[in-house]
Amino acid sequence: MDTDCTCRAAGGVIVQLLPFADDQTVDLIERNARELSNVSRLFDAGMSNEEIARVALRDIPFDVFDELEVSYRCNCNRERTTRALITLGKEELLSLLEEQTAEGKPERLEINCRFCDKKQYYNRDDIENMF
Repeated sequence: MDTDCTCRAAGGVIVQLLPFADDQTVDLIERNARELSNVSRLFDAGMSNEEIARVALRDIPFDVFDELEVSYRCNCNRERTTRALITLGKEELLSLLEEQTAEGKPERLEINCRFCDKKQYYNRDDIENMF
């Protein structure tokens, strides 16, 4: 984490033994795992995937045969949010809407995605049209 609470670096390593791996390979992986206690710190220090693989697989022959760019993409959208709200039922949604207005807030429900922080808003007409 950075000083402004944003993610500076994050990562992980999965090492999976193939069937019939010999005991020496298992011992080497267990030894090397101790040096991987904070993989995010290694990424933060600027180490590449291959450099971290060299740490994880020190003294074990390996080949890098593929490298893929990964990124987080949230698949939330209004349709999915609407389907989730429908499970609460019309009466419950209207009750939530009334609570909003009783608290002096606008007559709408605000639904926040916990993954990407995208917001969806639903007013009385939206709720009525769901059912």
